[in-house]
Amino acid sequence: MFLAFISTQLAFLEPNDEAGVFLEFPLDTRKVLAREVVGVFINKGLKPALLTSPNHVRCVMELAGQTFSLPIAGDTVDIISSATELYRRWLLEDKPPPIKNDANQSFFRDIFNHFSQLFRPQAGEEKETAGQGQGEADTLLAHHTSLCSTVLDIYCRVARDVNLTQESWEHLLKVLLGVTDSLLNMPKGDDHLSKNLCPLLLRTLFEVWLRSETQGNMWQNLRDLIWHWRHRMPTIQTWNDVCSALTDRVLRILYGKSFGTERVNLFDTTELNLREEHVLYSWYRFLHLLGDLETIPLPENYLEALRGIGSLANMFLAVGEKRQAGTGTVSGGIPEGMSRPMIALSKDGGLAGRASVTFRERTQRRGATTTQPSPRGFEDDDKEKEKEGSSSSSDKLDLGRNDGGIGKLKAPDGNTILHILGPFLFDAINIYMAGYEKGKSKALEVMCSIFLRRSTTDFDDTYLAYFYRGIAQAVSNAHPLYISTLLLSTPDFFKIRFKGANILIPTFITAIKQVLAVSTPFEDHAHQQHGSNFPQKAVLRKSAIKHLGNIICYASHYVRVPFQKKLDKKNDLKSYAELNFQLSDLLLSGIQHENDPHNLQALLWTTSIFAHETVSEQKQFFAEFLRVVLRKVLLTSNNSDQVSSTVLQVLTDAAGLFEYIFSETSASVPHPASPRQGMSEKSHEVTLVTASRNASMDATVVTSLCKFFELLTNTGCAPAAPSDELIILCLKCIESWVMKGKWIFENPGCLKLVLGVLDKCRVEVKGFHSPSDKIKEAASAFLLLMLNQHGQFPPPIGPSNISALPSETELLTYKKDPSKYVACYMFDKTLLTLIRHPRTEGDTSVTLVVRDLTGRYIWNGVMNYFPSEVVIPAAITSPEPTQDRLAAQPAPAEIDYAPSLVKFLEDPSLKQHNQLLQLCKKRIQDEAGYLRKTNFGHCNNQAKPPERPAIDEDLDSTPFRLFLSHTGMLALGNRPMFHLLQADSSKNFNYVSAFNNIDQARERETLKVGVLYVPAGQSSYSDILENEAASPAFYHFLAKLGWAVDLHTHNGYMGGLEPGINGDVVPYYADVSTELVFHVPALMPTSKEKGQPHKAKALILDKVIISWVENYEEYDFTKLEIKNAQVNIIICPMPDTDLYTIRIINNSRKAKDLGPLLDGVVVSKYVLPTQVRQTAIHAARFCAEEGRAVMARRYLIEDFARRYKSEIPTSKFYSSFFPAKK
Repeated sequence: MFLAFISTQLAFLEPNDEAGVFLEFPLDTRKVLAREVVGVFINKGLKPALLTSPNHVRCVMELAGQTFSLPIAGDTVDIISSATELYRRWLLEDKPPPIKNDANQSFFRDIFNHFSQLFRPQAGEEKETAGQGQGEADTLLAHHTSLCSTVLDIYCRVARDVNLTQESWEHLLKVLLGVTDSLLNMPKGDDHLSKNLCPLLLRTLFEVWLRSETQGNMWQNLRDLIWHWRHRMPTIQTWNDVCSALTDRVLRILYGKSFGTERVNLFDTTELNLREEHVLYSWYRFLHLLGDLETIPLPENYLEALRGIGSLANMFLAVGEKRQAGTGTVSGGIPEGMSRPMIALSKDGGLAGRASVTFRERTQRRGATTTQPSPRGFEDDDKEKEKEGSSSSSDKLDLGRNDGGIGKLKAPDGNTILHILGPFLFDAINIYMAGYEKGKSKALEVMCSIFLRRSTTDFDDTYLAYFYRGIAQAVSNAHPLYISTLLLSTPDFFKIRFKGANILIPTFITAIKQVLAVSTPFEDHAHQQHGSNFPQKAVLRKSAIKHLGNIICYASHYVRVPFQKKLDKKNDLKSYAELNFQLSDLLLSGIQHENDPHNLQALLWTTSIFAHETVSEQKQFFAEFLRVVLRKVLLTSNNSDQVSSTVLQVLTDAAGLFEYIFSETSASVPHPASPRQGMSEKSHEVTLVTASRNASMDATVVTSLCKFFELLTNTGCAPAAPSDELIILCLKCIESWVMKGKWIFENPGCLKLVLGVLDKCRVEVKGFHSPSDKIKEAASAFLLLMLNQHGQFPPPIGPSNISALPSETELLTYKKDPSKYVACYMFDKTLLTLIRHPRTEGDTSVTLVVRDLTGRYIWNGVMNYFPSEVVIPAAITSPEPTQDRLAAQPAPAEIDYAPSLVKFLEDPSLKQHNQLLQLCKKRIQDEAGYLRKTNFGHCNNQAKPPERPAIDEDLDSTPFRLFLSHTGMLALGNRPMFHLLQADSSKNFNYVSAFNNIDQARERETLKVGVLYVPAGQSSYSDILENEAASPAFYHFLAKLGWAVDLHTHNGYMGGLEPGINGDVVPYYADVSTELVFHVPALMPTSKEKGQPHKAKALILDKVIISWVENYEEYDFTKLEIKNAQVNIIICPMPDTDLYTIRIINNSRKAKDLGPLLDGVVVSKYVLPTQVRQTAIHAARFCAEEGRAVMARRYLIEDFARRYKSEIPTSKFYSSFFPAKK
């Protein structure tokens, strides 16, 4: 007696005409017979030992066995339950002697047969699902299910606890196969009992099957029958569970105790302790049990099967993923000296080594037709087995195991995993069928995972070809689920450098276009079709942007290389040169349509890198990029502070390419040197805030930035005050553009706007938010920088210093008492030191040392009255006289005066007159003689120029007074701001020590960054520090990262390095507002001390580390003993190219928006140094705890003024310029 289906449909068992005689009895009679006979043993305690002969047992079994064919009803449930319990006892506990002594176990087989009758569906059970509630139908199906479950449990316990013969094992398997096929082969709709029993039935079958350790034809029977059960989800799920449990055990066998399990843990409730050989055999047979997965009839079942394959792939991939360097593994993950394990079935059903995986042509699929070849699986040689019969002796396993025994294999490489699972996956990704999108997407995801997680494998060319074709077909299918799966599953695809992978660049560009080039239709359609199975829009677009970051460098790197074969018929790219144009439009379109703030930030940085990569070939794109950024992002009021911050940083970096930017704003006229000429292109017509119709791009950017500032600070546009950080970034961005070239002075309108912005940042203006102290300081620093450094940077001494080098002490080295020649003053917040020079040569000259917020400056001044030499005549002279001016005059001409004379002489008084005349002559002669003797006077009264008084060199303050008076500083109106500096009234001011702290404060922002060289095979920090040599590419990178300075003669920022101890040369970079020193241990001398303390000391305070890592898999940032390091920029050279993958480890809470380099981006060697430097500068600024250098100097100067400023009356102040001897 057994289920007729087993015989009639499967021909597994031969019917026994001598059994089942009671089946013909009336139903009531059968019930009575069964109740009474079974009840004697179960209820009345009759001992089985009374059944002493086989005939006794057969008689009772005839009565009890027919019970399982009784219809399920209220009065038969107890009878069937009692018969089930009787058989359970006879199988597992208290056996009658004939059964106990039956070496052939024929009674066991009969009991197995009798149980099978219970699994026949019965009439009325279908009403349970027809809406008839909790009535009789519900009760009948529940009872039937419970009775069958009890029998299945007995089958499991027999397999677990009873030592069955080979014949009994095979008989039990045939019964279970028959029962299972009779239920699961039924079409859906009439299979209510099947639905209830399916999971338990399959679990019982597979557990018993594994415990039996059967081989040969029974496996073929199982494979033939399970084909018809695949329309049931529990079949696929149970198959997944068994494959997973067996794989876990296989991993332990092949790869040691660190992986897998010691036993086969089936369904999380059962442990099977199987022989290793049988585990491997069963694992392979179960893996291929479902046959061709492409023929699974239902999409949801197909998806579940592929999920199971994915789970197995993950288990293999997890082996050895965290291996450390030096494990002795050769390429492919196989131990040195060992062959690759190839597992396949031998002709007798065992395992045997197979040389390689072959491929076959499949032209017809269920639900789809294709003429392209696809990879096939390992084929069972079942037909040959049927001819030759099963053999117990199988070929020896060739698992690559050496004499060491278990677990000596190394981690499986990608080829090994594809040998095992590739047949399922390659078919799935190369044959696309309508309705099966989810399963196909899962297969694509698993395949991508294998290739990317085993990226070091030298994959077989055939595998690569089928993988590439699968990707191309997925994209050409254009289904949103395929596109999203591809982009999300291959984040590092082009960084790994698979052989020939660049042929897929047009394919990926097509996929990215469908995500980025439109606003929402792609994602909306996908969500309508697939709901929660489709990723969020932001996640998908983020993945597309990351792919762009991996591709953007290729266009200019391989500009002249054509695409010879096209896998993507939708993309007509012919060369990398054309790729530039597609990337340009794609990036600009993405910026305009992106709504997610984080994605927009990433897209902006990615586009910035692309602009730098292609600026020499596509200057026009740079201008277009700036316009799109300004119009679509910067001048849009609904952007977040994070996005605005990124935009400002991008524009700040763009100022560095000032010389490449177009001078005209027109976007419709191609640049003469642009490769876009003669090609169709999408025009990006925009309207910007411009200073004038023909304004240059720099003026356009600055004008727009000023407009952006007004939008942020205007109370009408922004009711809430903006953050200080955003305003300061805006000022920094304007500063970077203003300080490039002299264009700002040629554009008075733009200059006026900039000064207006600074004015609003320094004082309160009606209608604008009040500036904070930080904003005021930043604006003051900007104004001072523009006033002091525009047109002057770099100074003649080079960019290392913007301050004059000598101090007052160095300028006065030739003086015996320098303090007598120095006077120190403070004018507002500017410190003035005047050094007078001796006036022995007649010149009045001074040296002025100025200290303000931006630095120290020295002026030499000489007072001049041009021309410098004036010739003055000695005196005004007259001709010399011919005779003595005082001698007697000659007689006059004869005149007729005789009568008068006679009359005079006859006068009696003549004598008196003569006496008087003689006295007069005598007086005249005496006076004339005296005048001749004294040169006609008592002194020299000749007119001549005045002469300066004598100079007292120790007290000479005239140069000070003249210089300050002539410059207007001594005017009474300036007196409140002008002060004399002195320590106190009792002693002179010690300018040397007083200015020391101010001079030590840096005028510019100072940053330091560590640069490590990590060759392959090194992982410890001490080994890295001991490197004294590096690759040529690393030295080329250092040469472009900054310029070399000699530590012995360098006058700029040194970052704490000591000449000699830390080497002689260091990379250094400086611009008008920043100084940057790179600490490079590879350039420092290596000492004999362990751990290289002098190198470690140089790096210990660095918060940003640049690591040149030859093998990223071996690198561990956490092992670097740099406690303060928060950001690690990792450069990974891509073999045989001039391309580099960038990885960024960011542990800083402040540096959340790092750029321009993003984690995972690929750049060329031409932009690598500049982009790494800019990213390091941004990171160092974020991580820095100090404020701006100008502000630090301001605090020092203000503190200095409080300590040394002398408050004295005005009269005393002015009298100090007229010192007198004490």
